[in-house]
Amino acid sequence: GSGDDLGRFQKLCRTLGIDRHVRFCGRLAGSDLVEAYQAATVLALPTSNESFGMVLLEAMACAVPVVSTTVGGVPSLVEDGRQGYLVASGDLSAFTDRVGRILDDPGLARRLGEAGRDEAKRLHTWGSQTSRTNTILDNVVAGRPGEGTHRLAIVTPKYKPTIGGLEHYAHQMATRFNALDDYEVVVMTSHEGHRTVVEVLDGLTVFRFPRWLKLSETPINPLWPLNLRRAMSDNRIDLVNAHSPVPLMAEAAALACGRRPLVVTYHSGSMVKGKRWPDLL
Repeated sequence: GSGDDLGRFQKLCRTLGIDRHVRFCGRLAGSDLVEAYQAATVLALPTSNESFGMVLLEAMACAVPVVSTTVGGVPSLVEDGRQGYLVASGDLSAFTDRVGRILDDPGLARRLGEAGRDEAKRLHTWGSQTSRTNTILDNVVAGRPGEGTHRLAIVTPKYKPTIGGLEHYAHQMATRFNALDDYEVVVMTSHEGHRTVVEVLDGLTVFRFPRWLKLSETPINPLWPLNLRRAMSDNRIDLVNAHSPVPLMAEAAALACGRRPLVVTYHSGSMVKGKRWPDLL
């Protein structure tokens, strides 16, 4: 990608004398990203802190075998020996051994890659995600009085055009539920401005509430519970889906929704960072 560590990695390659073997592609998207995966023999993710592992799922969808570590949400996505291999974080010998097995055996690479693609198609398409979420929402509203269209508020700390996994997921859920006959969707999120902005984006009404400040990547405004409560009332919202783990916006939704059912979609296997003060907070 093009994150803060790019310069450090480039310097490390030069120091190790391997820079002629390493290509930094920058940020890839769309067909360029697919082509990069499909040109690879294996996807190696030697991570020590991973909430879900979207890069693993993308590789699996492109029939590329994966090697990663048993941290965070990775084991919920990859079964050791089925779509690739998992080893303990920090076990360099085991990690390089598993990568080597795949590089040395084209038949093994093909079998692991095909199993990964089957898993991605079976469980992790937008259609299957929408269906599972719809089942949860059906269970929530079962037995409640009233019939017809449900007015669903999707509350997310950030939203399109901001780029990120949580933002993209919330956008996909909003557009796909809005396309169903029995849902009307309103999106509620934050932005960097000083006033509330209401716009129509991809056929959805989007409320963007101002933030007062940002701590790390967390937008903050103590007035959000009031903003959300008013918007929910004005738009006759009867069901709320809040997205986390970025703090505060989901909590504000919980305070604002009153007697409305609240479903929280938590986008992280673990928030533990391995650092004392952030983990304590």
